[in-house]
Amino acid sequence: MKTKKLIAQNNHLREQLTPENNTYYEKILVYIRTGNFFKDEKESEQILLEILQDILLVQKNEESAANYFGKNPKEIADEILARLTPKKLSKENITLFFEILGITGFYVFVFKRYKKTKFDHAE
Repeated sequence: MKTKKLIAQNNHLREQLTPENNTYYEKILVYIRTGNFFKDEKESEQILLEILQDILLVQKNEESAANYFGKNPKEIADEILARLTPKKLSKENITLFFEILGITGFYVFVFKRYKKTKFDHAE
C-alpha cells in the first residue's frame, strides 16, 4: 500500500476513536511524524496504522489506550523511532538539502550585508 493511502486510511479510522484515545494517539502520531525525518516514511505510517488498529480493538473492550500501551506516549514513539529503518538517501533528498543550504546561505549573506550597510550609514 502506498504511503498516501496509509495516511488516508489512518485519518479515516481516527474518526472512530474516543476523545481520550484520540488525544493519546495523536501524541504518538505527532512524535513519530516529526521524528521520522531520517526514517522510512512508509514504514512509520504502517506502524502508526497498526497502533491505531490496536487502540480501536482495545477501545471495543472499553479499555483506554493509556492503560494498554502505558501512560507515556512519547516513550512508545521513541522506541518505535529507534527501530525504524533509516531512510535511504535519494537524489531528491540530497537536492532538497542543498537547496535549503543555498537559500539559508543567501539570506545570511544578504542580512549581513544589509546590517553592515545600515550601520555604516548610521555613524
